[in-house]
Amino acid sequence: MKHKPTGRVTLKEIKYCRQDVQATASLLNAMKNEFDQHPIGLRPDKAYSPASIAKWYLDAMEIAQPKAHFNVPDKKHGIAMQSYYGGRAECRIRKTAVPVVYTDFTSQYPTVNALLGNWDVLTSESVSFEDYTNEVRKMLAAMKPENPYKPAFWKRLSFFALVLPDKDILPVRTVYNGRTQNIGLNYLSSEQPIWYAGPDVIASALLTGKAPHIEKAIRMVPHGRQPGLTPTNLGGMVAINPVKDDFFRRVIEQKSLHKSTNKPLAHSLKVIGNSGSYGLFVEVNQEKVRKPVNVKVFSGEISRERPYFVLEKTGPWYFPPLAALITAGGRLLLAMLEKSVADAGGSYLFCDTDSLCIVSNEHGGLVPCPGGTNNRK
Repeated sequence: MKHKPTGRVTLKEIKYCRQDVQATASLLNAMKNEFDQHPIGLRPDKAYSPASIAKWYLDAMEIAQPKAHFNVPDKKHGIAMQSYYGGRAECRIRKTAVPVVYTDFTSQYPTVNALLGNWDVLTSESVSFEDYTNEVRKMLAAMKPENPYKPAFWKRLSFFALVLPDKDILPVRTVYNGRTQNIGLNYLSSEQPIWYAGPDVIASALLTGKAPHIEKAIRMVPHGRQPGLTPTNLGGMVAINPVKDDFFRRVIEQKSLHKSTNKPLAHSLKVIGNSGSYGLFVEVNQEKVRKPVNVKVFSGEISRERPYFVLEKTGPWYFPPLAALITAGGRLLLAMLEKSVADAGGSYLFCDTDSLCIVSNEHGGLVPCPGGTNNRK
């Protein structure tokens, strides 16, 4: 109803209030009917986000939580967390209007999971970390720009490498402009080696044309299959068998299949796929304490113990090796696109996690831009 509350008790005001309550109750009942389509044991008031639903689907398939199921030493988690960076976001051209074409990757994180074979990791009986140094060095020595376009190549990228950076393009946490702490993708040199996830190492080789110096490398290898994996139905309509189906692949393929015939289902599948593909593997929840607690911190292969007033409690699906590889895979996809644009003589306005805003116009040619690389007298 179109009505501006007056603050007085009148028949019109009461009618508006009753209609407002009725509309709210109708929406609640419609949402509850939609929620009940999910064959999971989650109570609606405990569904704090789409990730809550995604986690319950993993539980419904009887998939063991990695943190509890896999016997991974803290040092390996420290290596993965030193390699972990969030999505790449940057602005290349500032305060200048340019014509653009906006591009993004379809369901980037589910796609990266499927390419890396992370469903085999999640459903495995165990994982190990094996020496991969020589293989990585050979891979980089034989690196060609077309390699990342081959799906089979991605199956070799579930590794972590100790890199001695020398003008390599890699993610780095540092202080910018003398005051701002942030993460950027920069030319990096360092006297100390730093651990990086495999896709980031490949992205650097792609963008610079040279192989980073590898001190050593380890690869995450899944073994066997968990017993007792159970089929379920996504949204009560899309069957998925965790033994035969790759969850990350199937949820997005089904989203595309139903996009034109059942938009609500397609949207639900998109949300479940995206929310179950990354954040849960690096979930931490802060807890403040009155007295400092000694916490052992692992970063790379170094550990130290310090007192903290704020603790980070890990979520049930916390597993840094997956989180680090997933976001690095996203950055590799962006590096592939950036390389393609650069090879065509172009540039970009900005990028954000799964997208690149490419400078482009209808007729091609140069775009006027102060500070551009093509200066003509």
